[in-house]
Amino acid sequence: MNRLLWSIILAVMMPMTVEGAIVYSGSQNVVLQLTPDNSMSSAGIDVAGLGDQWDDFRVNLWLDMGTMTSMCMPGMMVGMMTMDTRLAIYAPGVMAPGTMSSGMGMSTGMSMGMSMGGILGFMNQAVNLPMGATIGPDSSFQDWAYLYNSGGIDDEGGYIGVVTPDGRYGWLHIQGQSDVGTDTHSVVFDGGAYEDRPGVSVAAGEGPCDWLPGGPHKMHWPQPPDLSPAGVDVSDVGTVLADDFKCTASGPVSRIHIWSSFADDVLPARGVEGMAFEVSIYSNAPAAQNAPARPGTVLWTRAFAPGEYAVRMIHDGPEGWCDPLRDDYQKDNHRQAYQYNFCADRDPFVQQEGTVYWLVVKLLDPANSAHKFGWKGTCPEF
Repeated sequence: MNRLLWSIILAVMMPMTVEGAIVYSGSQNVVLQLTPDNSMSSAGIDVAGLGDQWDDFRVNLWLDMGTMTSMCMPGMMVGMMTMDTRLAIYAPGVMAPGTMSSGMGMSTGMSMGMSMGGILGFMNQAVNLPMGATIGPDSSFQDWAYLYNSGGIDDEGGYIGVVTPDGRYGWLHIQGQSDVGTDTHSVVFDGGAYEDRPGVSVAAGEGPCDWLPGGPHKMHWPQPPDLSPAGVDVSDVGTVLADDFKCTASGPVSRIHIWSSFADDVLPARGVEGMAFEVSIYSNAPAAQNAPARPGTVLWTRAFAPGEYAVRMIHDGPEGWCDPLRDDYQKDNHRQAYQYNFCADRDPFVQQEGTVYWLVVKLLDPANSAHKFGWKGTCPEF
């Protein structure tokens, strides 16, 4: 059957696996911005959810005028000043001065006694972690670390491993940077997460009820999104989208993951976590005569309000958009893709091995909302 399949994963928390709970810090949207009139920008980042307390990490962005050099020209000496910017993060208990760094290459952080927490890195350079990289007891942590130039975070951002003062491992994410090295350099930290049990490892990019490629599942096979330029999102506005899956292990379905984007990258007014959903599982009505297989009877349903699910950005690249109600397709309509994680530990649906079901996702936002939510396609099909 030649049809588009939606990207979904159904997973189960295995009872014999020792895992802690991942606490997502949300879309903090911490912005550091230099201007011609302001050569330093500083902000605190709340990793462990206590907000403006002693355990905050601090990030500094500043303009470094560097050193004065001389150039000999006929009949004169010309002085030249180099300009650059620095970005660094400091663990709780490490003081970051409120002045520009000198051009002598001296550090901008001075430890006040024993460090409280740390940043994953080496020789005061942060490591740009790939998604899924382990952050834990075997990691090397610094009191402070550069995140740009001599550090490991590039223009497109990346994941930073951290450990809180009480030994909880976590990560921060830099969404990106612009005007790097100029007096209008800006940086956006768009979120983070931590493991709430001290001493338990966490994976970079991992959030509550999260799923990473290669993780466990209990359906025919994982259906991650097609993130190539040929990938497409199907509009969920004014219609209800569904996809079938075959159960491969009897038991409760406690994790449901889908991938999505927004038409023209226009996000909800309250952010990507500000929508309401109805997630349901239906029985399968088999194909008959000229009618294709389709959802049958609703077996389980759950409404998820804002704050009752987790979401994180997983891709930035051109993809298409399809609106089936208007028979409309637009190539390269948007770039940003998100993974939505729905936790269903309370009264989960219990499935039976070998049975085909349908997952139905309905957006409960008003139909006239400025944003348009789309469910991403996948391959191979089932």
